[in-house]
Amino acid sequence: MKILVLGGTRFFGTHLVKAFIKEGHDVTVATRGNLDFSFKDQVRFEKADRTKLEDLQRLAMLGPFDLIYDQVCMSAQAAHIACEAFKGKCRRYIFTSTGSVYNPANGVELSENHFDQTKYKINLEDTTPYDYQEAKRQAEAVFSQTASFEVVMVRFPIVLGQDDYTARLKFHVDAVLNQTPIFFPSLETKMGFIQSHEAGEFLKFIGEHTFTGAVNAVSSGYISLGELMNMIETLAGKKAVYANEASDVNHSPFGFDKDFMMPNEKGLSLGFNFDLLKGYLPELIKFYI
Repeated sequence: MKILVLGGTRFFGTHLVKAFIKEGHDVTVATRGNLDFSFKDQVRFEKADRTKLEDLQRLAMLGPFDLIYDQVCMSAQAAHIACEAFKGKCRRYIFTSTGSVYNPANGVELSENHFDQTKYKINLEDTTPYDYQEAKRQAEAVFSQTASFEVVMVRFPIVLGQDDYTARLKFHVDAVLNQTPIFFPSLETKMGFIQSHEAGEFLKFIGEHTFTGAVNAVSSGYISLGELMNMIETLAGKKAVYANEASDVNHSPFGFDKDFMMPNEKGLSLGFNFDLLKGYLPELIKFYI
C-alpha cells in the first residue's frame, strides 16, 4: 500500500510507521523537519507545514494514497484544507483524535455516542486558537461531515510507554521515590490508558479495516488514581507524600476531578485485542524505578 503519515516521528507514531515499513509498504512521512528520527532512510521524507494548503497539495501530488494518517490536525481550518487537498487522492483517512472530545463524569463510561461529530456545528470563520477539546471536536466535525474519502476518528486516552516524552507516569514514580509532595483533586478518580506500541498497532489495524466513524482505542480495564499510587508505592518501597493544595509543580498530570472512563467494546467488536491495563502497568512502573 501507499501510505502518507502527517507527523509520526515520535511516540506511538513511530510504532505505526515501523510496522508498515516492516511489511514493505511505500511510506511517506511529512513533518516540519524539527525532529530527527531513526527510520528516515527507510521512508520518503517530505518537509511540510500541516497548516498550509499549498504544502498539503504538494503532498497530494505524490499520491493517490491508500491510507493517510493525520497525527497533528488541531483545528477546523486544518481539517478543511486536508479535505480539499486530498480530494481524489486518498482512499482512507485516519485522524488521531482524543478522549478529550468528551465531557468526563463520575460513574459514566464515555462511549463513542457521547460526542456526535456528525452533528457538531462547524466553525470555519473563527481563527482564534481553540482549547484542546474544541480543536479536536472541530476537526472531527469537518472530517466526518465534509470529507470525500473514508474517515476514521481514533479517540485515545492518555498514552503511556517507555518512550513517553511527556514523562507523565514518570512524574508520579519520581514523586514517590524522591518523597516529593504530589497533589490530586481526588484519588477516587478512575481512568483508562493505552500503551504507545498498542496505540500504534491499533492505528495500523483500523487503517486496514473497513470501519468508518469514531472509535475509542483504550486498554482493557480502569484504575483509580489511588490504586495507581498504591501500585507505585508497593513497587518503589516508599510511601507517597500528598500535598493539600495544588501548585504548578505538584499537580498530578493525571489529576482529573472526575472519572475519565472510555470503554473499548467497539474496538473489540471490530477484532482488535487490547492489552489489560493492570497487566502491564507494574512492568512499566518498574522501568521508571
